[in-house]
Amino acid sequence: IGAIVTATVGDDAQAKTVMPTRSYLSQAEPVLTFGFGTADRDKPIDKVEIAWPSGQTTTLTNVESGRLHTVTEP
Repeated sequence: IGAIVTATVGDDAQAKTVMPTRSYLSQAEPVLTFGFGTADRDKPIDKVEIAWPSGQTTTLTNVESGRLHTVTEP
């Protein structure tokens, strides 16, 4: 909760924050979905950077697209 995830494909980057709540007394599944429009679905995501609330950073490269990935803070 609170991690900032940035996904990059070519020159396009999208950033999202893991927040399981949306408003008072609500809850949502803590899954982030990234969409890059015309990017080739068979090609991997170039880079995924995760900035954890603890200050640590995790970088993943060549991440398979169209799949659910679970990443745990080191």
